[in-house]
Amino acid sequence: MGSMERPRLSASFAVLLPLTAALLSCDFLPTTVTVRVTAPETPAVWEAVWGPARFAVSWRSAAGGHTSSAVIPAGGQTYITVPRLLPVAVRAEAVWPEDRGPALAAGERLATAGGVWPFDVEDARSPCQDQILHLGFDSGPAAEVTWRLLEAGVDIRRFSVDRLSAEIADRLPDDPWELDIGRVVTAVAGGAMRVTYVRPVAARDVSLAVPEGRWYRFSPFADPVTDTGGMLTLPVGVTVLYGSTDRRLVVDVDERGRAWFAQTPR
Repeated sequence: MGSMERPRLSASFAVLLPLTAALLSCDFLPTTVTVRVTAPETPAVWEAVWGPARFAVSWRSAAGGHTSSAVIPAGGQTYITVPRLLPVAVRAEAVWPEDRGPALAAGERLATAGGVWPFDVEDARSPCQDQILHLGFDSGPAAEVTWRLLEAGVDIRRFSVDRLSAEIADRLPDDPWELDIGRVVTAVAGGAMRVTYVRPVAARDVSLAVPEGRWYRFSPFADPVTDTGGMLTLPVGVTVLYGSTDRRLVVDVDERGRAWFAQTPR
């Protein structure tokens, strides 16, 4: 094979036209559709330390963002009403009672489960039937990219969410949340997205002796950090690690791989 450049991570209207045609084939043409959303199970690494989570479901389209009135249990379901002909990013945030769960500061959250309507529905070829969207942590990064683009007012009708999801699965099989989400969002918004941008955020190997105990990361796919010392691979910038009790560790890594940390209250 030659050195032909891989195509950009975008798609012609051919990506959306079959879906649009199918959506328009229903007997009635309401402007919205009701989607049954199912939450994931609590990741084992989180459940072992904080117990089962519940999930707060929210969604965003070009028409704006909304939060479900229900906080549903792991594996539970809720119904949302979304615009019929607009891509919609849906995410589920894990939440715990105040006396359990990670010591999240205001505005912090762990990695979210996600999905994008209509691309991730159980059977996108049958739009007139009950629409089921299973939210997953592996599909969360693609949903997060879509969410941020919609929030910024970017027209994503020519953006292939399916292609992005496939590239993330192929290039980041161990932990899709290592994706440099900010870089992807910037590239797509600027019309310059290429598959080579689907890569981990910049990280460094650092020598860090954390306080005693086990410390849990943002992603449910990442192994906990222990107090045994040695080298850790951490993203450049600020990373928050969460203890099994009401503790949080803020680690700052610079471009040269130097690290500083502070144990802070919630």
